[in-house]
Amino acid sequence: MFIKHFFDIRPEELRLIESPRVAAETVRKALSSPHSPRASLFFYSIPGFGSGTKNSEYPRLLDKLASGELCLIYSGIGSDTPRSPAVVWQDRSGKSSGGWRCALFGESIPGLERTVETLNRKSVTPADIDRIRSPGGGERSNPDETTPNPGQHADPTDHKLSLPLGAAASVLPIAATASDESEPDDSEGVHVVLGLFTDGTLNNYDNIVEFREKAKRCLDPDKVAPADIEACRDRLALELGDSYANAPTNVIKLFDLYREGEQRDKNARTRFVREYEPGAGTQSGESDSVIGMATGLGDTGVIAQVERLFKKAARTIARDVGNSKIQSISVDLFGFSRGAAAARHASNQILKGKDGEMAKAMLDHDIKWPDRVTVRFLGLFDTVAGVVNPTRLDLSPGNDRNSPLKLYVNPHKVVQAVHLVAKDEKRANFSLNSIKLSGNDIADNFREIELPGAHSDIGGGYPEQIVEELLLHPKLTVKGSMVRWPKQTPEWDVLKALRSTIDSEGWVGRHSLKLDDGRSASLRIDQESNEHPLPDGRVDLYLRMRRLLKGEYSHVSLRVMHRLARSAGVPLKPIPNRRDMSLPGDLEAIFDSLLKDITNGEDEPRVGDQELAYIRQRYLHHSDNYNLLEGLISGTPFSSEYPFDEFLHPLRPSASRARLIHFNAESS
Repeated sequence: MFIKHFFDIRPEELRLIESPRVAAETVRKALSSPHSPRASLFFYSIPGFGSGTKNSEYPRLLDKLASGELCLIYSGIGSDTPRSPAVVWQDRSGKSSGGWRCALFGESIPGLERTVETLNRKSVTPADIDRIRSPGGGERSNPDETTPNPGQHADPTDHKLSLPLGAAASVLPIAATASDESEPDDSEGVHVVLGLFTDGTLNNYDNIVEFREKAKRCLDPDKVAPADIEACRDRLALELGDSYANAPTNVIKLFDLYREGEQRDKNARTRFVREYEPGAGTQSGESDSVIGMATGLGDTGVIAQVERLFKKAARTIARDVGNSKIQSISVDLFGFSRGAAAARHASNQILKGKDGEMAKAMLDHDIKWPDRVTVRFLGLFDTVAGVVNPTRLDLSPGNDRNSPLKLYVNPHKVVQAVHLVAKDEKRANFSLNSIKLSGNDIADNFREIELPGAHSDIGGGYPEQIVEELLLHPKLTVKGSMVRWPKQTPEWDVLKALRSTIDSEGWVGRHSLKLDDGRSASLRIDQESNEHPLPDGRVDLYLRMRRLLKGEYSHVSLRVMHRLARSAGVPLKPIPNRRDMSLPGDLEAIFDSLLKDITNGEDEPRVGDQELAYIRQRYLHHSDNYNLLEGLISGTPFSSEYPFDEFLHPLRPSASRARLIHFNAESS
């Protein structure tokens, strides 16, 4: 027996799930025994637990088993079967006319009741589930092999039957259709599983690595005083550009976890290929491009990003496959921000078949486009296309005009799509390109999940720690005789009202961290007086917020995407216990709560008021602002106001302080 999250349970394990209360008692007895087979209990990766889990953590583990958040699964071999199964098949007049039902306490397992309803609606029988084979045609040997052999299930119908239970429940085919189909002859050729990863604007992992190497000089005590280390890094960031100074996003982290290499079994040879392409506005080792960053077009734009990605993928496939015939290609795509728009555009090019750019890239290497190509999974972090195309009189990145990109995600051709979106994003230039058809209308095989946070809180890219210093409204100036009483002016009233609104949202409070200089986080109106112009001078008013924030909140969305992708059959390795991917202890309960709701089908998972205040004051970034433009002129740092910043500042909030959403239309 072993412990799993419900979302990781495979369909063939359905009848081997122990009832939650019995599971908790069984595990309690097993852990209290000196001869307990702990390694087998924790055979599968469960964040926060393992064979070395301390005794003090056992109550939390048992609580999760009793509540159904974790499940106890048996092998089904010999007597290794559940005493009180959580779900059973009930015959009426033969197996073909029976039905599934949750047994005692089985409905407390999040998602199981919904799964049972779907299985019955799809007329899936025990015989259909018994036909499902473990990966490679044999017994599962380790957690990394829990994904099916896509070469054996290249057809979408067969693929859906092979999904883990959490994903399979929503897409399981009608049994009659599945049982009538025959397995393809995979005795010759190779099946390619292709992971494509497109990063966001000014996100480039190659440049991040270079920045880290150069930043080591800032740590040399012979060259830089300790007090000047941060200033040294800031200057280096100005010299090199944002794509160097940003932190890695969730896209590159998932790329790092995507399986590579080859798998063989009796009937099939499967080749796993992955490719990553840096984001718009960047080139590895080169200066950032203002045109690519501002417009999403040009040599460093989204179209060029996809073309480079296809060329790299085709080159790798040609190298790895050699002269073998490609029987099928199963594609998984992941992207963040404009990189999510790139992933959507790339999926449409792939779905064009032989007429698409991917097929043309492969043809350059004399590779024939196979008959069976499936876009299996589309994993999107907060899609923001943000195209500005002056040749078509499209001058706003926030509108719904994104030509020449093709952003429509076709639910009849893409097997499964997951879109994680930022609930707290309000910037005018960061409107959301949704995969919903309208406000509450979304395809059954798609999910759009709203999580607390701003754009990069969801996609990643913030450093581990940052002092957030923001100007929250353009500077207002008091002139004339009122300079002696600035707090009695309309300008002061404007900033006071906005300060009250932002304060009510809870960005600063008792959970806020102390800054390095010992001062507390603040949200205040500052006054700066100047004797000019004569005779009265002037008083400039600024609404500023200053906070110390941590950057690990994006690991929450990383885990959500990782879980849902693996449940869809994407070959991702378990998330390692590594600093750049680990979840801080104070976020574990919040992640568990979010995941429970998401597993139960909620696309707007709820976070309690206290928990929201905590993460907003310690982790969530306030992305909209009117900060000054910073740069270098002849090696000297400078800062300047944007012209007409109330209307043209690239990071300003929308006029309504609510995000604009563009829905998934075939014309997009």
